[in-house]
Amino acid sequence: MNNREQLRLDIGDNEKVAISEKFGVGDATKKYFRLSMFPISDDSDVITSDGSAQTRDTDYTIDNQLGLVTMASAPGSGMALVAQVYKYYAFSDIELDDVLAEQGNDRNKCAAHCCRVLATNAAKLFMYWSGDEHLDRTKESEHFRARAESWEKKSESESTSTIDFAGTR
Repeated sequence: MNNREQLRLDIGDNEKVAISEKFGVGDATKKYFRLSMFPISDDSDVITSDGSAQTRDTDYTIDNQLGLVTMASAPGSGMALVAQVYKYYAFSDIELDDVLAEQGNDRNKCAAHCCRVLATNAAKLFMYWSGDEHLDRTKESEHFRARAESWEKKSESESTSTIDFAGTR
């Protein structure tokens, strides 16, 4: 398991699945649309236009980091665009790699940082919980702040040497 995968495990950022999301309606001119959840896992998407399956990299492309769908040609007026399925995380690989680099691969500091982001960023928190609109965001933010403090205390109490997540120094 690499450091990014271990960090995902530490913070509980499991891959989530979106099903049957209508993300756009054609107007014969617009080619750009956005999925509601991102970053998207590579090649996890199934897109239809007016019920017809579309082929990735032929009929459309997706910027996985931003959830931006670009159709090769503008869907006709009234044509529904539906993501039959796609998978996503709260944090992109790039975001986690940046955290790992910024925190010198200190496992505890990395996890604390990510928990603080979840606690203060409502959009990330929403993605983390798979879009559960009934979630008490204040309570969950407090939960992630407490988790961040726990990771920070653990970091302070352990050796300051850089530890890779496999446990070797």
